Amino acid sequence: MQIGERFYSWQHAMVSFLRTRNAKYVAAVIFLCICASFYFVFFRTATNFPVNTVVTVGRGVTVFQTAQFFEDKNFVSSANLMSLLVRVLSRGHGALAGDYYFEHAQSLFQVSYRIATGDFELKKVKVTIPEG
Repeated sequence: MQIGERFYSWQHAMVSFLRTRNAKYVAAVIFLCICASFYFVFFRTATNFPVNTVVTVGRGVTVFQTAQFFEDKNFVSSANLMSLLVRVLSRGHGALAGDYYFEHAQSLFQVSYRIATGDFELKKVKVTIPEG
């Protein structure tokens, strides 16, 4: 049996399997499992998320050190995933230093996006001091 004949027989077997009704159900279940896993990893908030908190990310701190701090303080569930997301979302520039305000619980993706783009969510307040 030649390599081309093996490939054709394998391809023919896959096509005939996919045409059956059971294969469609199996594919649907696998797709739903992948979607659920994606949701629970990236879009679910961490347990015991500290709300109404200001976190300072210092200059010269590595992305992984920042992610490890956020994991230790229960902002995110995985420092490795946060580190990867921050690197991808910041296009390799890393975490932006500054003070970040977390008013409500946020997902791993939201926290990573904010750290990567410098979304501090601090409101500017204009203060006028009268003379005299």
